[in-house]
Amino acid sequence: MVNFSMYIYGTPDADIDWLEAWESFGSSTTAETVVVVLDTGVQYTHPDLTKRMWKNPDEVADGKDNDGNGIVDDVYGMNAIPTVPTGNPADDNGHGTHVAGIAAAQTHNSVGVAGVAWNAKIMALKFLDRYGNGSEFDAVECITYALTMKQRHSIPRMVMNASWGAYVNLNLPPFYIPPTPEAVAALYEAIQRAGNNGVLFVAAAGNDGVNIDTEQYKMIPAGFDLDNIISVGGSSEDDDLRTIFWASNYGPQSVDLFAPGNEIYSTVPTNKYAFKSGTSMAAPHVSGAAALVWGKFQNDNHLAIKDRILNTVDPGGMRNKITTERCVTGGRLNLNRALQ
Repeated sequence: MVNFSMYIYGTPDADIDWLEAWESFGSSTTAETVVVVLDTGVQYTHPDLTKRMWKNPDEVADGKDNDGNGIVDDVYGMNAIPTVPTGNPADDNGHGTHVAGIAAAQTHNSVGVAGVAWNAKIMALKFLDRYGNGSEFDAVECITYALTMKQRHSIPRMVMNASWGAYVNLNLPPFYIPPTPEAVAALYEAIQRAGNNGVLFVAAAGNDGVNIDTEQYKMIPAGFDLDNIISVGGSSEDDDLRTIFWASNYGPQSVDLFAPGNEIYSTVPTNKYAFKSGTSMAAPHVSGAAALVWGKFQNDNHLAIKDRILNTVDPGGMRNKITTERCVTGGRLNLNRALQ
């Protein structure tokens, strides 16, 4: 018999107190929140995700534009990459499916993994291609779609997850060319518009171990100064900001808190599961937590939910490596405290 305990490592309690939260409150205490995954798409047929997918109530997969919004068969969301957007946000990369599973994979189904939020529905919006590249203008199109659906179908609670970003001032061709000022402005306006419509926006801080408060490494959308954004850094199983393979970006003014991001096991396409690391994995922990907290405190607005998340962190983590020199709160996400 293999002794699996020999492979267990990390600092005890360097987590978000997920199980404690579930045991304390139970699924009956929360209402449904829509988590919008702005990413490479989602495998909406995955056995751990298919029952968690948001569905457009006015659309049927019949080759027609039933709701008259210009997108055919947008049952689960949309794909903004083609010149004429389609209703098929299938994931051809794996990143978006992994993010979706962290936030809201199905619970109590004896399959795979469980997402942070048992009460969430996943809206799949694809603007990143199979290589993980995409246009800010396509991201804006996705945000606009989500806001239209929110208004049209009276969705009361919506959290958008952005496990991606771009450095504004770095220019290292041919390897990296920054977004244009027009693209930056368009994305800023779209996220601001989301905030004006009561939407919480969760953004990953990046994986290069740099301070995104500085002009050299200013990052969008995590570094935008908007009230509805929660900017998330990634912590390891030892509550460290660095691992052998990657290091979380930080910023005492731009990054709000940290959440687990190293070797996270979640859903991937073709009905499988895999480990992935980075702030891309940390952000959906916060999105799922926000969905769960909002489902409990249903009368709160999006800014009150943000306050609950930020005011209940574990200060310093378990090894006092997460400080106010690294993020606004100086702490790591604690779901159990946020639900109280």
